Amino acid sequence: MATKRYLFLKSFRNLYSVSCVFFTLISAGGVHGIELSDLHGEWKHREKPVWIKIVSDNDSGSGIIIKNEDDSSSVGKFLFIELSSETSYFSGKIYVPQLGRFHPMKAEITDDGDIKVLVKVGFIRKTVFFDKITSSGLCFFSKIK
Repeated sequence: MATKRYLFLKSFRNLYSVSCVFFTLISAGGVHGIELSDLHGEWKHREKPVWIKIVSDNDSGSGIIIKNEDDSSSVGKFLFIELSSETSYFSGKIYVPQLGRFHPMKAEITDDGDIKVLVKVGFIRKTVFFDKITSSGLCFFSKIK
């Protein structure tokens, strides 16, 4: 009986030690969710001929229009400002041409590696997608039919 109890306590102690190490690594090892650098690079709006470049410094990022086939005067202007990473999403502001101002938005990286941006204006919700531009200059479409 004493041997069973000893084995139980020993296995409990091992489990406790492993759990302590695991939780210490999670809390101190930099596992904080997503990073702003995950958005770095060039992206293309999925439905419009607009390309942006996202960069960041310190804890804030921005997205600048680098090409727009419909409106060349928008090149060099900001599409995203005040980008920051939260636990499971990105927050910031997106320029809404219909309003003529920046509006709060949330963004996330989808399982396919695209950016999904959600904007809410009153009762209206709009979701737009941006596809990552590869080094060859082509969009990577993982959902080719």
